[in-house]
Amino acid sequence: MCIRFEDFINNRDVTLNAMLDEVEKTGYKIPTPREKALAVLVEAIQPKKSHTFRSGKTGGWKEHFTEGHKKLFKDMAGDLLIKLGYEKNNDW
Repeated sequence: MCIRFEDFINNRDVTLNAMLDEVEKTGYKIPTPREKALAVLVEAIQPKKSHTFRSGKTGGWKEHFTEGHKKLFKDMAGDLLIKLGYEKNNDW
């Protein structure tokens, strides 16, 4: 299952439900009611304990990319950001 950070931040409950659905597709029966399982997952999210946590917001890369970075990325990755749904066109 592919989970986008933006979906997790902007649509947390929907994304967590999709994750639980994916687990159940394997045949595993979640031993608690769905609402309780969601509450446990939300409670377990502790960004400050993560060594990869930075700001918890989307789009922060735009503050760090120079025009040179953008050109290099576009040269190397082409329209990947468009295909992945992060941008509508190459005018980013």
